[in-house]
Amino acid sequence: MANSDNVVRAGLTPKFKDVDTLLSMLTYVDREPLVLTGTPVDRVTVRYSPPVQEFALERTQVPPYGRCRIRGMESGPSILLVYDGEAVMCGRFWQTNLICDGEMRIRRGSVLFMPADINAEIWAGKEGILYFRGYCGGFL
Repeated sequence: MANSDNVVRAGLTPKFKDVDTLLSMLTYVDREPLVLTGTPVDRVTVRYSPPVQEFALERTQVPPYGRCRIRGMESGPSILLVYDGEAVMCGRFWQTNLICDGEMRIRRGSVLFMPADINAEIWAGKEGILYFRGYCGGFL
């Protein structure tokens, strides 16, 4: 990292630590945390939109043997993380550095890059599937 005059060090390196400046920048005011309740998008998805434009999160829980469509995001690509369960994803998706048409099994721990123009469907297995999808909330 290049030297900079706009960095106040907090003691994580052996470089100069400007304790007085660091303490003057901190705010010691406690308050209740902002707990997002989410907004239903459809029968299986809830959107959590924090008070910033740069990020939003969706939680999707598909019941056993249920189906749901994954729609593209107007704001750009997204990242999908499978938290629990398993399913087959059918349609157009990103796999191993190229966009594919077909189907792919996804399960707990799977992480997928979803292009903005995704057109796919999730077919849940016998336990259903719970996944989260993070994306730019409209900043672009």
